[in-house]
Amino acid sequence: MGGEKDGGVAKALGPDRIPGAALKMAIPHVGEDIRELMEGCLREGHFPEIWKKATLVLIPKEGKPAGLPSSYKPICLIDESAKVFERVIADRIGK
Repeated sequence: MGGEKDGGVAKALGPDRIPGAALKMAIPHVGEDIRELMEGCLREGHFPEIWKKATLVLIPKEGKPAGLPSSYKPICLIDESAKVFERVIADRIGK
């Protein structure tokens, strides 16, 4: 499951496989376009379908037998763009 490194810790990537660091580096170049996209989504009350997709990752629980479903902690990874949009929405509704 590749991922970006952040202080020696691997971070798992969402379905688009774009690391958060890459999105941050792109902001000076495409930030205005991203802002307009998100404002349009808010204005239309639309959350893009592609941002609703997630990658399921099962994290093994220490000391549990591998053959049981309860031996894993499920997490769902979403795209960095979806995370940003969720923060925009949360900020707008006041968390």
